[in-house]
Amino acid sequence: MQVCIGLYTIVDGIFVSRFAGTTALGCINMVFPIVSLEIGIGIMLGTGGSAIVARRLGEGEQVRARQNFSFLTLVSLLSGIAFTVFGNLFLDQIVRLLGANEAQFELCRIYGSIMLAFSPSLFLQVLFQMFLVTAGRPGLGLAVTMAAGVTNVVLDYVFVGRLAMGIGGAAFATGIGQCIPAVVGLVYFFGSRKGTLYFVRPVPDLKMLAKSCSNGSSEMVTNLANAVTTFLFNYTFLHFYGEDGVAAITITLYFQFVYMAVYFGYSTGIA
Repeated sequence: MQVCIGLYTIVDGIFVSRFAGTTALGCINMVFPIVSLEIGIGIMLGTGGSAIVARRLGEGEQVRARQNFSFLTLVSLLSGIAFTVFGNLFLDQIVRLLGANEAQFELCRIYGSIMLAFSPSLFLQVLFQMFLVTAGRPGLGLAVTMAAGVTNVVLDYVFVGRLAMGIGGAAFATGIGQCIPAVVGLVYFFGSRKGTLYFVRPVPDLKMLAKSCSNGSSEMVTNLANAVTTFLFNYTFLHFYGEDGVAAITITLYFQFVYMAVYFGYSTGIA
């Protein structure tokens, strides 16, 4: 599942570089720190929360486990909505803060605004990946994530390759692909009453939420480190080599995405 998510950005880059040009490819990497921050928070809630919920299930506290899971899902959804609202509200300032120059600004703004619009689906996708494993349905999680990846590839071809929608088409393809695991997860956990986990009325539990964040903080720090490193690479290469330099480091960093996905997916499966 982690490898499929890592491939989302790579597939976007392939189509954008072929059909929208070097500057557009670099703009994907300029906006990546925002996406990395979102994924980091989602992974923090998912990994930390799934550990607590799994322990509750192991202790025979099924009702409390479902309440915790439902509350964490609500928190993730609200976090995604907050990113959508405040991210787009201050998008110009964020793009400037990320170091975009005049040639990149509008393309970064287009890509960032669309990606932020799909933030709720990204948060739910990451959360449900973790909890489908906790619920004993890792096969379903893998299937919907692969379906999302295939959808992303097909829509990239249609939007970017055939319809010439440029970087905006790549963002829409990624966002729509993210909606598939989010929607399937919602349908499964709302409709399945025979499994170990399903949605119930969420009961606010701030102590549990704090513990979840503490448990998953190391994974979030890893993603924050990636965001900061990417920002510094972008700033440095843009200063010395211009837009072509940012595009070059973007291609190089794609190797890192896949390697980290393999290691993180392995450790999550072991956990």
